[in-house]
Amino acid sequence: MPLDELRKLLVCERYDSDTTDELWQQLAHHARDRGPAWVVGAIGVALPALTHLAAKISRGYVRARRRR
Repeated sequence: MPLDELRKLLVCERYDSDTTDELWQQLAHHARDRGPAWVVGAIGVALPALTHLAAKISRGYVRARRRR
C-alpha cells in the first residue's frame, strides 16, 4: 500500500484498535523493508500523533528547570 494511502487511513479515519495496530504494523514493516524514504515517511506520519500524545499525558506536570 502506498504511503499516502496508509497516512490517510491512519490520520483521517477511525478504526477499531486491531485494524489501527495492523496499519501501524504495515507502516513499520515498509519502513524497515523499503529503505530510507519510507523511514522518513513513517516518521512524518507518526510524529504528529506522538507529539499530541506526549502533550496529552504531560498536562499538569511542572517543567523542570535546568541546572547550571
